[in-house]
Formats: sequence, C-alpha cells, structure tokens
Amino acid sequence: MLEESSLDELIGRLLKGIATADEEKQVTRWRALSSENERRFQELVELYSVLASVETPYATPPSAQVLAQRAGPRAELPMASAPPRTRRWLTLATAAAAVLIVASGLAIRRRDPAPLRTPIEHVVTGESETTTVPLLDGTVIRLAPHSRLGITDGGRTRQVTLEGRAYFAVAKQTGRNFRVHTSAGDAVVLGTRFELITDHQNLQVIVVEGRVALERANQRVEVSAGKTARLVAGEALPPVAATQLSEVGKWVGRFLVFQSTPMREVVSTLEREYGVRIQIRDSALAGLTYTGTYSNSTFSDVFEVLCSVLDADCAVHGDSAIITARAERR
Repeated sequence: MLEESSLDELIGRLLKGIATADEEKQVTRWRALSSENERRFQELVELYSVLASVETPYATPPSAQVLAQRAGPRAELPMASAPPRTRRWLTLATAAAAVLIVASGLAIRRRDPAPLRTPIEHVVTGESETTTVPLLDGTVIRLAPHSRLGITDGGRTRQVTLEGRAYFAVAKQTGRNFRVHTSAGDAVVLGTRFELITDHQNLQVIVVEGRVALERANQRVEVSAGKTARLVAGEALPPVAATQLSEVGKWVGRFLVFQSTPMREVVSTLEREYGVRIQIRDSALAGLTYTGTYSNSTFSDVFEVLCSVLDADCAVHGDSAIITARAERR
C-alpha cells in the first residue's frame, strides 16, 4: 500500500511527466482500488494544474494539504502573460494528456470515466510545438503549431474557439452539439473526428469520421466522412472529396483516441496501426470498453499500459500478442 507522502510524490512526478513506467503502474493500481482514491487523484490533478499556472514548479511536490491551502480560486490565464516557450501551464496540459492513458483503468471498471479537470483558459503553441488537450466531456484536441485554442469554462461546456489548425476527436453526447467558434464561422458536430484550418476569413474542414456542419450567418454546409468543405469570406462552398487525409496524419502523427471504445474495436485499431495480430482469450475482457489517448507511442508502450489497466496476463511473440485473464481469476 502506498504511504501518504510517497503517494503525493508519485502523483507529482506523473503530472510533471517524469514518472517511470513502474511508478505509473503503481498510481494506476491505487486509483482502481476505490472511487475515493479516484476522487483524490482528480483533486490533486486540478491543484497541481492551478499551481503550475501561477508558480515556479516545486523541486519536491508538496503535500495535498499544502496544495489545498495555496491553490485558492482558479486562475485565469491571459495569453499575454505567458510567452509560448515559457508557459508552465502548457507543459502541464501536455502532462495531463499523458495521464489520460493511466485514467483508463476507471473507464473500464465504471464505463463512465471521470475526466481530467483543468483551469486552462487558453492554449497557445509556438512555431514548432504541438500539444494534446483533453476536455471534460471526453473530447480530445490535437493542436498544431502556431495555433491558439480557447476553452470555455475550463472545458465544461461543449464549445471552444480556434485560431490556426487542430484535429478534433469529439466525444458523443446524445442531443448535445459540440461547437468550434472561429473568426470565419463555426463548425458544429455531435461526435466525430475532423481537422479544422482557419485564417480569419477562411475556414476549412476535413472530415475523417462522422459529419460536420460549417455555419456562418445564413450559410450552412454539411460535410460527411472523406470529404472537405470551406467557408470563404462567409460563403459556403460545396463539399468535395478530401485528398488531404494523408496530410492530416503527417502533422498529427500516430494519434490514437479511444472514447469508451469496445475492446474488440481497440484491438482492431491497434492491429491496423502497428501491423500486429492480437487475440483476447477471455470473453469478459473482450466485452469491456476502454478510454485512453496515445500520441506517437510504440506498440510495446501501448500494450503494456493496456494490459496493466485490464489487469490481464499478456504476452508478445514477434508480430502477435495474446491477452488472457489472470490465472487467479479464472
């Protein structure tokens, strides 16, 4: 069992992105023990995020009690206060995205994961920076270089603002649209994956999955998967076949997003992406759902975390892998 002091230190290392694989596993197992542990973890995530936005990072993470005393109300972070290459809170956003991998353990057990909370109001990338931003509703956004994302109310509502370029993996919520505001118009979706590119008067969408509507004043055009469309100076141009789908993958990289995804679909995606064959030799494991985000990770990294979250016995032999239930549970 983890002691209080070592637990705070482990979580601090995790949020800073310096935890070892073994330390990540320890935190994952501790979170899975009870809903109270998960609530405490989420509180520490938020407190560390607040402090990272307004203070110099600690050499040694303080205790949860000290964090609670010093954090105070959420901080608003105007863009002018933090140049792109000195934003500690942007580093925290990147670290928080990595924590989504660890958060998957509760997604499997509860099928209703508690998303990470963040007080970030704006995320801005430099000329060669990309970053991943998770929102409270389960949506994950990959922000391209030289772009700016505005997050309304810390991500509680289903809308953001965008300047530049971003890839969206929008979580489905029945009856609730997700809206992206830009100076050239809005993109409206229910649950899909797409890229948006905007520069003042022009807005382009490239739809990878699902459907997206572009809107401006009385102009509206609906775009289905595999197609692209534009708003140019307020005028909606008709959709055409998207020839840029391969370009999306070049800057996004190997970006895998699972949002309460059935394990059979997770396995299918991993097989396609990494050229491996995966067998799940347990019907109970195959019936689970999984939530996790990976950016440019190797198969061994993804598979190790997946197996840790499933608490399963796993083996890799060349270009094939096997997942089975642990012997003591059979």
